[in-house]
Amino acid sequence: RDQADVIILDSAPVLGLADSIILASRVDATVLVVDSERTRPETIRQASDALTRSGTRLIGAVLNNFNSRANGHYRYRSTQPSALSG
Repeated sequence: RDQADVIILDSAPVLGLADSIILASRVDATVLVVDSERTRPETIRQASDALTRSGTRLIGAVLNNFNSRANGHYRYRSTQPSALSG
């Protein structure tokens, strides 16, 4: 913390390996990266639940491989107050 404001760590997928859950529980915050073409909504819920159960502070998600032309529209929805809003 004395040498950097932000450090970003990349890890293996959350489900199936304990390593990512252990790593996530030891950092200040976690962002879940989701492949829009291959990841099912139920899998996202399971990963999010596993992170939350481990005490991880999950602050958001990044949606990869999203093609707005193919999908037709973009929608934002949140069930929690934004961690970025203060």
